[in-house]
Amino acid sequence: MNRSFAAALVLATAPFAFSPAEAAAEYPKCTVGDRVQDRSNEIGTVVSVQSNGIYCHVDLDSGKKNEYYIYWMLKRAGQPAVNPSTVASISPGRYECYASSGYLFMDVVIRDGANYTDKNGTAGTYAYDATTQRITYRTGPQQGTYSKYMSAGKIGLASREGGAFNVVCNLKN
Repeated sequence: MNRSFAAALVLATAPFAFSPAEAAAEYPKCTVGDRVQDRSNEIGTVVSVQSNGIYCHVDLDSGKKNEYYIYWMLKRAGQPAVNPSTVASISPGRYECYASSGYLFMDVVIRDGANYTDKNGTAGTYAYDATTQRITYRTGPQQGTYSKYMSAGKIGLASREGGAFNVVCNLKN
């Protein structure tokens, strides 16, 4: 794993599986009666809301009652978190990487369907699986980093599979 990425994870403190802005596009607010799914893939029903649907209380099918969520932590049950057509392929360009501490001065530059560079031009190759949205860096500076194409124009980086995407890289063309 590259050192600048490891340092970025130390600086990052907001553990988002996807950003609130992109989640809002798919699930804009909680409504009593909605069937929802959380980031652990638990499914349940919204039983109450506060602040016009921003805060949700969910009874999970597993038996847990009145679990508390913010709307962007959920998606509609049985639906992908993002529209599959928006993640069929990774848009080429420079993705500037941010954590809760701000811009990290590390970019991922997607050249085409198999090649990328970092901000300094160090090259590498990657493979992309549109079904899982997983990016596997085969060589280069990001090799060993777990990554996901979160939505059109956003790449999430984590230190391990299943880890939080504390670093989000936004397309800046």
